Amino acid sequence: VEIALTIPVIMMLWWVFGYLDGVGWSSDNKNKFNWHPIAMILGMFFLFGNAVIAFRLFPFNLKINKWIHAVLHLLAVALIIFGLVAVFEYHADWGMNNLYTLHSWIGIVTSVGYITW
Repeated sequence: VEIALTIPVIMMLWWVFGYLDGVGWSSDNKNKFNWHPIAMILGMFFLFGNAVIAFRLFPFNLKINKWIHAVLHLLAVALIIFGLVAVFEYHADWGMNNLYTLHSWIGIVTSVGYITW
């Protein structure tokens, strides 16, 4: 299962740093947007996936596994929020509209559903 969760992360990092010139955060840097796919893959896929299987994956007692489960979920929420901030700030910096594609609306619904679950 860990291989299935890790391969997309490696592929995303390879794509962003190998083909899209990495990441940045300044307002004049178009690479600010590149934080969005990294944060979403790490948060919604990798950390969420590990949080879901924490009780079976980690060989600790129930109390420690609950803490691992909760911490992984909190990290996933933090990365999801960071990914959303990155894309909204990128759009604001470049004068672009937000929430005008089906991808953006599905992403917002998924993010809100995950965070409020």
